[in-house]
Amino acid sequence: MQIINDVVLITVDNNKPLYEKCILNNQFIQGNPYINLVRFDNTKENIFIPVRYNSFLDGYDFSKDSWFVFLHNDFELLEDIVPKLQKLDKTKIHAPFGCNLYKKTERDFVKETIGDIYDCTRDGKNPRHLTLMNDEGRKMHIPDCMCIVVHSSLVNKYNLRFDENCKFDLYTEDFSLNANIKYNIDTVFMKIKCRHWSQLKDIQERPNYFPILDYILEKYKDYEHKEIFYLYGTKDYSYEWLLPDGYSGEDEHYRYDIPIDINNYDSRILSYNSILPNSCVLDAGCSCGALGKVLKQNKNCEVYGFEFDKLAIKKAESLNVYKTIHQMDLNTFETDKYPEYFNKFDYIALNDVIEHLVDPFCVIQKLKQFLKPEGYFLLSIPNISHYSIKSALLNNEWEYEDTGLLDRTHLRFFTAKSIQQLLAKCGITIEDLDFTVVDYLTVNKWFSLPLVVRSCILNSPESFVFQYFIKGRVDITKSTYNEILEHNHNKFVCEKKKIYKKIKQQNISLKKYFINSQRNYALFKYYIYKYVLKNKRKTLKYERILEI
Repeated sequence: MQIINDVVLITVDNNKPLYEKCILNNQFIQGNPYINLVRFDNTKENIFIPVRYNSFLDGYDFSKDSWFVFLHNDFELLEDIVPKLQKLDKTKIHAPFGCNLYKKTERDFVKETIGDIYDCTRDGKNPRHLTLMNDEGRKMHIPDCMCIVVHSSLVNKYNLRFDENCKFDLYTEDFSLNANIKYNIDTVFMKIKCRHWSQLKDIQERPNYFPILDYILEKYKDYEHKEIFYLYGTKDYSYEWLLPDGYSGEDEHYRYDIPIDINNYDSRILSYNSILPNSCVLDAGCSCGALGKVLKQNKNCEVYGFEFDKLAIKKAESLNVYKTIHQMDLNTFETDKYPEYFNKFDYIALNDVIEHLVDPFCVIQKLKQFLKPEGYFLLSIPNISHYSIKSALLNNEWEYEDTGLLDRTHLRFFTAKSIQQLLAKCGITIEDLDFTVVDYLTVNKWFSLPLVVRSCILNSPESFVFQYFIKGRVDITKSTYNEILEHNHNKFVCEKKKIYKKIKQQNISLKKYFINSQRNYALFKYYIYKYVLKNKRKTLKYERILEI
């Protein structure tokens, strides 16, 4: 096999220690005779990355046949890239991570994330291995800017360049889109062991991202497949829902295969945080085992699983964290078949499960027999009175989806009131209540509603709850249904004031969803201050604006 004579790694460095760790002193780069390093020092003069990349291309001698590897200074190779490049197609662009977005209906998009990488925060914390649809050569609409590989002959033939308006964001995405739109050049997945040292909790940590995204949307607004620009990495634009990372639309078990990041906000983290170390836990509806994995690794819990999907069970068992996983349908299982589980568990977790059941009451009644007298149920339950559902219904729409509040496999739908009633009927008293708030709204549906209707929706705290989380235990005091219902209702009443506070803490983008006038923005802020702040002057300030 012919050896590649020239590989050029091009990076723009704004963090010298990180550059030295990931690139300069990398064992697979340092001393490699086939690799040439080109470093642009951005520590003194912060010049836009595409400007730096283009200056390299403009000054390159294209008589030399080379592979160009444009990579971040926090991108670490974990194997020798040179043998990998020998196998690549020179007529395509390559990247170790990216995604496709497909338009299923007029307002429904499906995300397929492609890649196989490790990542962590800049201080090395929260290491993860992300393996998502990693078939080598799979096409992708957009690569990630951490690393993109292109051959010099392709760049020279079509005079490919980076858009300098993209500054520090989305420049490789635009590079790939432009090559595909103008010259029908595909971008495909290349499998290379690597690690990215700048794991983000949320794309909103990069405020400059959104203006550049707006620029790209405008730039390609007449492109036939413009749906692909509702775009990789963002939670802030008006697609209805993106499937979890890893779902291809082919294997059903991937739909709920989402790794848990204990540093990020997630309904499953509320379960995780409620469970004491060294506990015995039944993960009922364990899917691919994400909860069991963090419970075993971080809290040394003894974890058992119930799951229907055989492929999901296979993946969960490969984690080697569950004592055992039983393949079963919770709708029809019989407790007598599991005598060893009676009064065994400290916690029974039902994360996003009861909405899939034919008769949640019957299932909970059976599972109660497996719980220790002092044990807890942990339930996360979607809220059907969320503002996205209200605004859709007022537009005469109810469209099932692959995941989310209107997951097409949901058989039951719950509001705060019906949750209280179900738990009271089951004899379960709520000891702790929490919730998640998520951006999940189609803008066109929202702004088609009259202002007075939007104001009414905004005035209901329940409108902002995406999922309720309940920690409850079986009542042993022989309280009546009405007494338990009153207790559970009071728990919900006490938590209402925290909802707006959580919205504010999570920095949900109000402007994108709730503003089309100064008055409307003031109205929303007024409700937050009404529930959260004690400073009457600030409340009065917004009341005066509302009088305009």
